[in-house]
Amino acid sequence: MDILPIVKHMLAGNEALLTISNSFGATPIHYAAYNGHTSVVEYLIERNIGIDVRTEHGDTPLHYATRRGHLATVECLLRHGADMNITNNYGSTPLHLAAESGHLPIVKHLVVGYEALLTITDTYGDIALNTAAYNGQTSVVEYLSEGNTRVDVHNKNGNTALHYAAELGHLPILECLLRHGADMNITNNYGSTPLHLAAESGHLPIVKHLVVGYEALLTITDTYGDIALNTAAYNGQTSVVEYLSEGNTRVDVHNKNGNTALHYAAVLGHLPILECLLRHGADMNITNNYGSTPLHLAAESGHLPIVKHLVVGYEALLTITDTYGDIALNTAAYNGQTSVVEYLSEGNTRVDVHNKNGNTALHYAAELGHLPILECLLRHGADMNITNNYGSTPLHLAAFSGHLPIVKLLLVENEALLTVADSDGDTALHNAAFHGHTSVVEYLSERNIEIDECNEEGNTALHYAAEQGHLPSVECLLRHGADMKITNNNGRTPFCT
Repeated sequence: MDILPIVKHMLAGNEALLTISNSFGATPIHYAAYNGHTSVVEYLIERNIGIDVRTEHGDTPLHYATRRGHLATVECLLRHGADMNITNNYGSTPLHLAAESGHLPIVKHLVVGYEALLTITDTYGDIALNTAAYNGQTSVVEYLSEGNTRVDVHNKNGNTALHYAAELGHLPILECLLRHGADMNITNNYGSTPLHLAAESGHLPIVKHLVVGYEALLTITDTYGDIALNTAAYNGQTSVVEYLSEGNTRVDVHNKNGNTALHYAAVLGHLPILECLLRHGADMNITNNYGSTPLHLAAESGHLPIVKHLVVGYEALLTITDTYGDIALNTAAYNGQTSVVEYLSEGNTRVDVHNKNGNTALHYAAELGHLPILECLLRHGADMNITNNYGSTPLHLAAFSGHLPIVKLLLVENEALLTVADSDGDTALHNAAFHGHTSVVEYLSERNIEIDECNEEGNTALHYAAEQGHLPSVECLLRHGADMKITNNNGRTPFCT
């Protein structure tokens, strides 16, 4: 429908309409360009309207026409002097938008007829070729690659057109770029090659094409020290892991943190990948920089099927300790993974293994408030009287952290724990008072306890509560008969500390 007569009629005697804009700054000529009404665009230009007028987003009528693929409108605007290299707020030229949308006739017109600059980069640092590759516009990539465009231009993140094609699964574009000399081993700012990105996204045909057709290097590591196999394992791309494992790729390559593909599969719960890697010879007892085996990481994350697979199917060593001296059971207890603790406790795992600080799984459960884990460990014979390097029992740590349900459970099992002192002479009551856990202080004070028990420095629970400013705990202790005049080794009463 030719709307030009209507436009002429509306503008008759009312030229002010020419410059009226909507809420985002689009004027009548923007609308005409957007909808491809070339005759209206021509007419408005002849009325001396600004041809490169911008919206709030920086778009001109030429941006609109190129994005929408209206070649006749584009030709009209260019004939009348529209700036073909003008950029919007995102740094995009009309060529970027035509490339993004796949409008090859417009791309050709801008490049051949008007010599639009192929090297202009948008806000992200992308030239038009990169934009076309990102959006899967094969015909545009083919055309631009045949010209003088450099095919390996990095954007601000270091990605090239080939990175985009690999990451997004655009195989025809990847093939085109490689034919025109793109570097398959080029890296972005994170050290990732196109193979890394294809592996990350699970695009197996592209992985195969790069590895078989172009012999992309399987040993290149990214910024984190990961080869493509590690990247695929991290992202759960089973088919890619299977393919790469069957080739010449080493399956136990450590990254900068010492993690291998098997570590990733274990910590992230990718059981099919873990099974695949083990079939291809991955070492189940391999450790990272923190001494953690895949079993440690599976236990940490609570992936019980993987824990079972490692323990039953491959006899992963339950006794290996990490940098902190923790076995997998301790790690599971620390992280609150009840099902894993239950499973490991039922096997041959010793439940009272000390780490380098002397803590056991029971210490962790008590300190961190994991009541179901504590109950499980006690059922399987954990020693509630066991002490760490600082003389602390699980009760000390539960009181320290204010976990009243755990305090109650431990004391129901063993009332004698009330009087056990740590290396500094502190009882559980001292710990609770020092940290202001009034509910625990209340509960302990009601038991058969010496409320004025002194530690090695002569401090009582009341000294601690007063020193730390825990008024509710102070009031509780006084209600239960604590001596406010008792002095410590420095001769100070609770209210002189």
